[in-house]
Amino acid sequence: MITPEIFKEISKDFSRLYDQYPNDISVKERKKLDWELCSRGIIPELELIKTYSKFYGIKIREEDELQNIEPYQGLSLEYLENYCCMPFAWKDGEMELLIADPYMNDSMIYSFYQLYDMKLTFSLVRRSVLERLIQEVYNIEKKDDEDTFLVGDSEEALR
Repeated sequence: MITPEIFKEISKDFSRLYDQYPNDISVKERKKLDWELCSRGIIPELELIKTYSKFYGIKIREEDELQNIEPYQGLSLEYLENYCCMPFAWKDGEMELLIADPYMNDSMIYSFYQLYDMKLTFSLVRRSVLERLIQEVYNIEKKDDEDTFLVGDSEEALR
């Protein structure tokens, strides 16, 4: 759960790397700022998820653990991309969801419980890895459609 105390601790931790990191901003602004600082190379992505893990108590999954993931039926690609999350494993009313940041966890806990009667646990993954996995696992139809245009090597073959 997101609390003001956790925000203060995260702000203090990130201030080591970026001395202008603010303390009093909204969740939406904080999420945007974190990823902006990450994309500019001010806060390394691995440092970002290690900090989230430290203060939220969320396990970090390594890329080599993320093999043979099956799609969970009923979730749209748009939802997964918007929340930057992906089901990793599920059984008996519980699901482990891969996430890149913890800022939408409360919303996802509520949604998954209401829609799928699932209790969620979370694991952190580097955003770049998670975005690639989402495309690999859930964008299969689009990939198959694109592959059909690769047959043949001329414009005539495409007509």
